Amino acid sequence: MFVNPNQRNGYQTFVIIWAGQLVSSLGTGMTRFALMIWAYQQTGAATTLALLGFFAWLPYVLISPLAGVWVDRLDRRRILILADLGSGLMTLFVLFNFFTGQLAIWHIYLLEGLTSIFDAFQYPAYSASVSTLLNKEQYARANGMRSLAYNGALIGAPILGGALLPLIGIGGVMMVDVATFGVAMVTLALVRIPRLASGQTAEDHQPFWQQVGFGFRYIFARPGLLGLMVIFMGIEFFAALTYFSVMPALILARSGGNEVALGLVQATLGMGGVVGALLVSL
Repeated sequence: MFVNPNQRNGYQTFVIIWAGQLVSSLGTGMTRFALMIWAYQQTGAATTLALLGFFAWLPYVLISPLAGVWVDRLDRRRILILADLGSGLMTLFVLFNFFTGQLAIWHIYLLEGLTSIFDAFQYPAYSASVSTLLNKEQYARANGMRSLAYNGALIGAPILGGALLPLIGIGGVMMVDVATFGVAMVTLALVRIPRLASGQTAEDHQPFWQQVGFGFRYIFARPGLLGLMVIFMGIEFFAALTYFSVMPALILARSGGNEVALGLVQATLGMGGVVGALLVSL
């Protein structure tokens, strides 16, 4: 079958971005795993880990509706670069405080909160680049690859974090994370993401807050889409309540603070996702 060269180049661009974001996600997951272990060692309280999840999700939920509008207005490649740069700088901030002996729990809360804000811009820009670069026939494969990367990071990050912590310590894990941000930045520097043509519809000329309202009206006017969002919201809510808040403290308490045991349990959470993503991609 004949393949349009623009479509082929778009898919190659997507794969380059996907690979860079996969590496970056692994580094970020390793740092979050290492800092979660450190935070629990400092306090021994499940509340500390629950607050880590709170600061990781609340800013994302609040900022996402606004970030989506900005993603449509601005250069998506630039947004991805700035989001990766911001997350990398926050990791360097925590790394500096760790090496100077000044790292405190609130530093990690700050890291989670600001990284969550950067993620609120990064994820929609990354998702929207799929429709910009690819044709509709390639969407399922691309989304399968994105799911594969997400769940692959869920598997790889805790296993690698648990294995590297005894060898290089928390500081070493964060230095690896900084290096992965560099990889993501290089991949983004190598590609170009076409910008959407503005001024095509009446919504393009609306003020910022009217565009935010348009997004909510669009969703509520479509019961099927609204129902899917409610289902996924429920899944994410209970996942955050159990997998990301209660379970780590439970496993660490039952295993005597064994980070390898926690890493292996967390890795199993992504295995089903990887299998499903592979099936979708194929």
